[in-house]
Amino acid sequence: MSFVDVYKNELVEQFGRVNKQCRRKLMLMSVERQYKMYCELAKGKEWERDNEYRNLLDKFWRIVLESEPVDESIWEWHETIRPDNVNKLSEEYFCFNFAYANIFAGNMETLIETFLEDIDHEESFLLFNIDLILCYLNEDSTSQLWKYDEYKSHKLIVTEMQNQKDDMRNVNNIDNFIDASKWYNECKNLMA
Repeated sequence: MSFVDVYKNELVEQFGRVNKQCRRKLMLMSVERQYKMYCELAKGKEWERDNEYRNLLDKFWRIVLESEPVDESIWEWHETIRPDNVNKLSEEYFCFNFAYANIFAGNMETLIETFLEDIDHEESFLLFNIDLILCYLNEDSTSQLWKYDEYKSHKLIVTEMQNQKDDMRNVNNIDNFIDASKWYNECKNLMA
């Protein structure tokens, strides 16, 4: 069994011990690190949509913390800001940064589906972070199989796993949107 399989089992067990609101907060805490990575990769690019994604993430925090209603308009709105829905005439669309921005956009779509359909798989977002890092570390690999066990001690993986443990300890300190915004303004980039 790979270390990711073991970690997935640990996450499922941990998430089983907390209520739905805590699971949703942990999910958003995880996505916030992806957002920081996206902002760095998209900075100054034609497809930069960091303000739009910030507004979308803030809406999700309000849904979780203030019981704001969820409606289909978030899906339609996201379609207008996806990085791959812009005019791709320049070479900047054939680069590492654009590929990872699209991974982030795909994860945001999964987040939207989670809220719209009220799906309970919040722990998968923590695994998305691990997968994103592994994808980054395997960028030059010709192998289609991720080398999970080869990278389990890599600084980025170890740091993200520690960040997730810290989130578990700190999740109860986020009771309202002001707490959430303080936390996400201080959180680190997934690839830092």
